[in-house]
This record gives sequence, structure tokens and C-alpha cells, in this order.
Amino acid sequence: MNAVPILLADVVTTVINAAVTAEAFETLGFTARRSYPDWDDDFAGLNNLQVDVVFVGSGGDVLELDSASSIDSDPAVDIAVRKRFQPADRDTTGAGAGRIKSTAIDPLVRLVEQIHEIIAVTRDDATEITTGIYANWLDASVRTYCDFKRLREGVFLGVVRVKFNVSKTV
Repeated sequence: MNAVPILLADVVTTVINAAVTAEAFETLGFTARRSYPDWDDDFAGLNNLQVDVVFVGSGGDVLELDSASSIDSDPAVDIAVRKRFQPADRDTTGAGAGRIKSTAIDPLVRLVEQIHEIIAVTRDDATEITTGIYANWLDASVRTYCDFKRLREGVFLGVVRVKFNVSKTV
């Protein structure tokens, strides 16, 4: 059996990929994947759009004894939309020369919004994700539509966070 954070990330990945298959997103074909945030800060080698589902491993989640036989926690999962812009994505004329074109950024901001919407409406209450582990989707929020610091570095990062309440029988 996998750890709870892995199971939650797998559930979120499945929801996103089901939406991709159902063509719920306007553009930007991709496949979400559960991963760990082991990418370079400058997204070196990132040539295509990537959507990664990563459990938040802060280590600060409080585990509480829910009953004599169950533990309660409130873990979270982040959905990271990443892309490195190519030279063709930059303006070559006028006052905006060298800047990334809005037309290259706008669809990515919309994708972050769409992911948030799909996660928000897919929310279930107390779903058994595996034997003895129940997850209640508490909240979905956009952490950033577009990280402006990274944008100035030529890369896009948008993040949606999904919070859960999990009860695990021990």
C-alpha cells in the first residue's frame, strides 16, 4: 500500500487526466503526472508544457488521534503548471521587444484557472481512496496564476493547491 500523500496525488492526477481525455480544457494538450518537485529552478531541459501533481511535503501536517483506531490529518497536493518560453514567444518589435508575448502567457493562466475549476467541481465528500483511508476534499485554491519573478526569467509557473482531510484506520 502507498502512503497517503501518494494516494492523494494519484487521485488528483486521475481527475485532471480524465478532464484532458474529456477535452475539458480549451487548448494545450498535456498529460498530468504525479511527481516530486525535483526540477531545476530554471526549468532546464523543459521544452514542453508540464503539469505535475506533487504532494506538499512540509512535514508540518498535524496528525491527530481521531478515535481509538483512526488518525486524522489535513494534507495538501499542489498542481504545478510549468513551461519554458521559446524565442518565438517573445516580442521582436516596438517598445515590448524582448518581452514574452501576452498571447503566449494567456492560455497558461487560463489553464491554471480551468484546473482549479475542474478540481473544485469534482470535489467529493469522504471518498474511500483505498481500504481504511477516507479523503474529504476541503478546499482548492490558486496559489499563483503566474509567478511574475519566474516569468521575468523566461518560464511560467502556476500552482493550484488542493487540501484534504484524511481519516486513516490504524
